[in-house]
Amino acid sequence: MLLYLQRLNPYIIRVFAHDYNNGQGIIVMERGETLRDTFIEYMINGMPLPPFLAHRFWSQMVESIFYMHRIGIVHGDVKPENFIQVGSDRTTLRLIDMGISFQLPPNVTSRLKTAAGTP
Repeated sequence: MLLYLQRLNPYIIRVFAHDYNNGQGIIVMERGETLRDTFIEYMINGMPLPPFLAHRFWSQMVESIFYMHRIGIVHGDVKPENFIQVGSDRTTLRLIDMGISFQLPPNVTSRLKTAAGTP
């Protein structure tokens, strides 16, 4: 699923290689600091997140989730820890941790009835 998603949206984690051997799966993907780490860094330094950066991050978060919902996939655990910052200036986000994501049946348009993800 990740290989499909990453081709169509710039804010989904990039997978560089994958293999399945002797019952073990291996995935090599991007890495970066989590958005939560950045929020904490700003709080520790007593500084607010600059408005332009807050807008950039928020726009990318919304776009990544909107994209997944548009194609019928529910992430199930959206939180700052599940966005990493990539690029030389660390201002591009990627949505990570699709471990509990799932595809909705085509005829389902209502909200979920059960909780998912981190409480």
